[in-house]
Amino acid sequence: RILECPSRRRLPRGKITIGPYAAACVPAGRRVPDDIFAERHRGELGKLVDQVLAAEAPIRVELLARRVGAYFGIGRVTDPLVAQIRSALDGRGRFGDEDGIVWRIDQDPAGVPPVRVAGSGPAARRDIADVPLCELAAAARLVVERAHAIAASELVRDCARLLGFARITEQVTERVALGVPEGETFDYVI
Repeated sequence: RILECPSRRRLPRGKITIGPYAAACVPAGRRVPDDIFAERHRGELGKLVDQVLAAEAPIRVELLARRVGAYFGIGRVTDPLVAQIRSALDGRGRFGDEDGIVWRIDQDPAGVPPVRVAGSGPAARRDIADVPLCELAAAARLVVERAHAIAASELVRDCARLLGFARITEQVTERVALGVPEGETFDYVI
């Protein structure tokens, strides 16, 4: 199969941006775990959520919980932690169509997110499961527009490489393949 991006559906140049991925700088262990649930730390919790969203949105709510939880000395993401983070999102973030993906309040979940490329250090990497499908679709769109026509198997590989994944594992292949149909920008030609 060949995937083509028809010109009638092309976004204007510069619509999909590419930039580096960098995790939010949240210092670990500044509070004790119970503090995240204390009303007196609600403002501090909100500021941390804002900080992570500013650096990483759109972001999986579990990754947001992991980042904020680390500040409170929490090393494991649990259902109560995720619920607390969800409650702290009120007025700060919103969910789009993809389950569990949080966007900043000023971002449009129906829009095209930036493609964020992983770097070499741990703060510049994320697991493939943490890359939103809409971002994978945007990466696929970029790859197709640059190549004009590409075999489906090459598209998955090239998207993964664009995002900074050097090893194309089965997990990476499956996740990237899930994101390709999300873009609704490709015509499949046999």
